[in-house]
Amino acid sequence: MSEKWRRVNDLFDRALQQPAADAALRDEVLSLISAHDRAGQAFLESPAHHRDEDESPADGADPADGDDAAAAPLPGDHVGSYRIERELGRGGMGIVYLAEDLRLGRKVALKVLAPGGGDDPHRRERLRTEARAAAKLSHPGIATVFALEEIDGRLFSVSEYVPGRTLRAELDTGMLPVERVMQVAAQIARALAAAHAQEVVHRDLKPENVVCAEQSGVKILDFGVARSVAPLDRAEPRLTEAGTIVGTPAHMSPEQIDGRDVDFRSDIFSFGVLLYELSTGAHPFEGTSAASTIGRILTVDPCAPGQLRSLPAEFDRIVRKCLHKRPEDRYQSTSDLALDLEHLRASPLSGTAGSWSDLGGTAGLRPGPRRGSRAGEMDPGTGGGTADSPRWWRVHQMSAVGVYTVMIVVAWLAHQSASRDWTVVLFFAGVAAAALNGTLRVHLLFTERHNAPAFRAELRRATPWLRASDTALGLVLMALAIAVAGVHSSVAILLAAVGAASIIAVEPATTDAAFPETTT
Repeated sequence: MSEKWRRVNDLFDRALQQPAADAALRDEVLSLISAHDRAGQAFLESPAHHRDEDESPADGADPADGDDAAAAPLPGDHVGSYRIERELGRGGMGIVYLAEDLRLGRKVALKVLAPGGGDDPHRRERLRTEARAAAKLSHPGIATVFALEEIDGRLFSVSEYVPGRTLRAELDTGMLPVERVMQVAAQIARALAAAHAQEVVHRDLKPENVVCAEQSGVKILDFGVARSVAPLDRAEPRLTEAGTIVGTPAHMSPEQIDGRDVDFRSDIFSFGVLLYELSTGAHPFEGTSAASTIGRILTVDPCAPGQLRSLPAEFDRIVRKCLHKRPEDRYQSTSDLALDLEHLRASPLSGTAGSWSDLGGTAGLRPGPRRGSRAGEMDPGTGGGTADSPRWWRVHQMSAVGVYTVMIVVAWLAHQSASRDWTVVLFFAGVAAAALNGTLRVHLLFTERHNAPAFRAELRRATPWLRASDTALGLVLMALAIAVAGVHSSVAILLAAVGAASIIAVEPATTDAAFPETTT
């Protein structure tokens, strides 16, 4: 059986890269992904938070499922010094209970391996190692792991019980106010930074695993699937084989999906997905199925959150940096990420009108994506561009530089053909306009690529000069066309056409589509 699952994991890792040779195995992998989504949360992915009494157990958890359910503790049962009160959730590998610690008189979240799973020495040892990693953490924004106990031959993880609503529950009631998004984002980033400082990676960060506690603010749950990457731990045996998938597919980083070793930058990608959901109400990579969502994570760059909702330009930059496909292109320090979010929250709004409280309600909101649409594909009429808009803007800038360079050469030939004194003045005026225009465009391309926070301000400053130099160059080319018309009609037509286009198509729709809030 273990060999079969190794093959399933390997196929899962390669399914999106090439056709599967074994159709039956391919179908089993897709079934596994689908089952993972239906179950919602696997063992140690199931959040230990408050659930109302009338809520049903997690999807995919059938209390009457065979021997596992029969052997599971029931409300009122005693497990060692813990009394089971009720089930909080379950997944394919285990069950989470609300229990009372009779020795200390406190509520705890009790997580247990499913019957049968606890007999696997590899899985038991992995649980011990991961619990040790999670137990390193002590931060007000992280639910504490108290103990790992073996009772009657079964392993139990004992952690802090956090009553409150998950971020998923908040999202289910509608889009969060921007002020709330900024508050929650900064708190989560600080908690993540504390975990990463201890060289512990969460590996399953998602709205279901963050609780808005009733008294203590935001708390990250389930560092139980965490893994320590501290140098001292590298001497321990590797308990998660290469190619093994740990976490929830829709919130995994590309390297996590590929089954590669992950570090804190994988959590930063998952945090970017979470930020996108909180700010827009849409998953940035949502597809029509779990498999297509994974494919989009690997291949698609979503549109900026600010194209779905009025948000500060700096927030867009932070989210985009978190969501880079390559780990080396993301934040290289979680503390830097947290600091950027805190500075943004403390600063006056940039690139938007009004105050944080104005954005907290419906002011400044664009229509969100229709239900079932993908975040990376804007609906017609929303007033924003698509994920391709910045790419076309770059193409336009580079094309303009190339065309104007060629036209200066043509202008020189026109001057020589006309053999008039005043055409040399036109030529040098054209050179000056083209040089100014090209310098500005190259500057904007460089700034957009390497200094994103300053880009929108630079674009606002440069736009009037671009329009002026476009117009000046267009007039020069049209004047040269008149001068050379009697000698070279084809050259005259070319000069007139490009000159007219320069005047009429000053900074065309590519700029407005790519950066609507800057140019309007």
